Amino acid sequence: SAETLEQARRGLVNMGFSASDVNKTLVALADRHRDAGATPVPELLREALAALAEKADRLGSRGIEMT
Repeated sequence: SAETLEQARRGLVNMGFSASDVNKTLVALADRHRDAGATPVPELLREALAALAEKADRLGSRGIEMT
């Protein structure tokens, strides 16, 4: 639901992830779970954190600083 996505978005941005990266990640996850119904916030956060951490790791291994 929109409320679940907004809660996850706020939490991830408050953790320091960029709003742009968070929005892209959550849109991708929402598309993936579209047919499964509402995804609980904790599950959505776990999946988003894994995706965002993987991206940060890829960028970090290239010497790019995340802000």
